[in-house]
Amino acid sequence: MELLISLEDKSPVEDDNRHQEYRRDLLRFLEDDPEVRLQIGRDYSVIDRFGYTYGSSDYRAMNEYSRKFMLAKGTGMFHEVEVGVTPRRQTPLRFRDCANWRGRNIVPVIVTDSDGVDPGKLLNYIDEIRSGGDCRQDSIEMGGLSKWIWAFSGEKPVIKDDFAVIVQHPNMEACSFPGYSETGRGDENAPNHIKLAFVTKPPRAGFKKPRQYIGGGEFANDFFEGGRDSRIFSEMVVGNSIFITEPGGLHSHIQRTGERVVKVSSAYLGKSPRRRRGVELSRVSGGIEALWVNGRSPLNPLSFHFRMFRA
Repeated sequence: MELLISLEDKSPVEDDNRHQEYRRDLLRFLEDDPEVRLQIGRDYSVIDRFGYTYGSSDYRAMNEYSRKFMLAKGTGMFHEVEVGVTPRRQTPLRFRDCANWRGRNIVPVIVTDSDGVDPGKLLNYIDEIRSGGDCRQDSIEMGGLSKWIWAFSGEKPVIKDDFAVIVQHPNMEACSFPGYSETGRGDENAPNHIKLAFVTKPPRAGFKKPRQYIGGGEFANDFFEGGRDSRIFSEMVVGNSIFITEPGGLHSHIQRTGERVVKVSSAYLGKSPRRRRGVELSRVSGGIEALWVNGRSPLNPLSFHFRMFRA
């Protein structure tokens, strides 16, 4: 078995110098971590090439146009899969059906950010979908997940084959966030950089009718009104963190849209500010964005959480 890494974004693939250590950490993790060996055995190797996951993440319009999907883009190992509005697939694809190689047992390892949600719960949700669950009406406010999870969804998924997932906790931004300076703590625009990540499922009753998608900038802005973003930011500073898992009040805010099952949730600090009706809530003022530098001792070093999923 050969493991092929598919990163969440293309920037760590293209930027050789800045992310060199990060890529080495991923290789060492897959080669040496006891949990990885426990789940897949010892007879495997890791391909020293990196690509990124490409997919159509706007699943809110998934019934309106065709969707595209590719793992490890940039490596030349796979070709793109396009799924029409009404696909006529009789059987799911296997990875070898969309591969540019023959006679090799290559298993993709999909890397995705947690954005501060509980990594174990996120892996459980992926397992639920991969085991026949349907995500088509789920609200997934996690761009790294939504662009590929649909390909493994439902009783007749687009792809049904072995694959693995690494949830990197909390996200790539943590690698270059060395801590809160006094300037950053006092920046009045800093709370506008707090964002939400969550996955919710609609109520079972009336599931035949399409459910309203919840999420996006306006949903987050409504949640953060009344100074809640400032309070959460202060909590992050006190806790020396850039995320809060399951922030208080979020579940209640979600339930106002109808009783939903909240699978995972978090609030996290983003580099760019939120937007209201397409306009940034704050401009860069040399405050919170200036904290993102290539620090040698990041505030939130990445942790990797691995799970193997077998067809």
